[in-house]
Amino acid sequence: MYLVNLRNFVLDPADDERMITRNAYVAGQDRDVLMDLEPVLTPYTNTKELFVPADAAIGRYRKLIKEWQNRHWRIDIDKVQATRKKVAYAIPSPARRNKKGWILDPIPLL
Repeated sequence: MYLVNLRNFVLDPADDERMITRNAYVAGQDRDVLMDLEPVLTPYTNTKELFVPADAAIGRYRKLIKEWQNRHWRIDIDKVQATRKKVAYAIPSPARRNKKGWILDPIPLL
């Protein structure tokens, strides 16, 4: 589970802690609901899902994932898991292409 916390309202730094606490609470509720659900992995297609307007962010995220995969930017999680605790990888970046002397292999991509 990942929590990405962005906002374009209540921007006063004095409100940061309150917003972080609230979002962590909501994420905890989601975690509790999802903990015992099966199947564990999200299907590759949403043909058997019902999205409501509040799910727009999920739809946008999935669209971005497809775009990244089409650009060969999507991380190959299966390969990373296969070498977990054995291999350290670097995240590719444009600057990496222009420099020599990198020790770590780039993270496997699809």
